[in-house]
Amino acid sequence: MEESKLYTARVQVVEAMEQGFPWHEAAKQVGLQISQSTAYRLRQRMRQGGKQALQEGRHGHPAKVRGEVRGFLEETCRQAPHTPSHKIQEQLAERFALPISVSQINRVRAALGVSNPPQSTKKN
Repeated sequence: MEESKLYTARVQVVEAMEQGFPWHEAAKQVGLQISQSTAYRLRQRMRQGGKQALQEGRHGHPAKVRGEVRGFLEETCRQAPHTPSHKIQEQLAERFALPISVSQINRVRAALGVSNPPQSTKKN
């Protein structure tokens, strides 16, 4: 569901609950499939922070690694596949002022197929 429609549906569910409708009836009226605990959590959030508290605040990790940043990451890893992710992290922070975790860099590297290959552990 689109974010603006989801927000509107959440507000309508809570408002219906405040008017005395049971949570499942309120959700059904709006066409929102949520659990009882989610319905009551939404009501609590709206009571504490108003309608704006029902807006989605999460921002997924992939949004950080798009466009020029993703291209830089892929190019860097293809040219020097043994570069440790913490070094790439430093380069991204320096070049793009982008704070990004090593684990996120590793996820993107794996998705692009440019993971850091393991070093040989041969001993003579």
